[in-house]
Amino acid sequence: MEVLLLGIYAAIVWLVFIKMKWLPWNTGTQVVVVIIPVVALTALILYLNVVAPSSADVRASSKYRRGERRPPGARPPCPRCRRAEPPG
Repeated sequence: MEVLLLGIYAAIVWLVFIKMKWLPWNTGTQVVVVIIPVVALTALILYLNVVAPSSADVRASSKYRRGERRPPGARPPCPRCRRAEPPG
């Protein structure tokens, strides 16, 4: 996502400063052009770190229990991946 946003930003900068020459391409504008995406991407990453769902409690579960019938075409679990059955 960040790469896509940087590509769009670079295209806009190219259009405004190089192609159309609406603004001068001098040291001041070059500094601003570099600082804006750095600040914006930092803010985006920090914002997503706060609002994006995350959890330290990750659990893997199976849709089917052992011994349960599976629908036709469903793949059985890998024999090497099965846990050993308890004795008795």
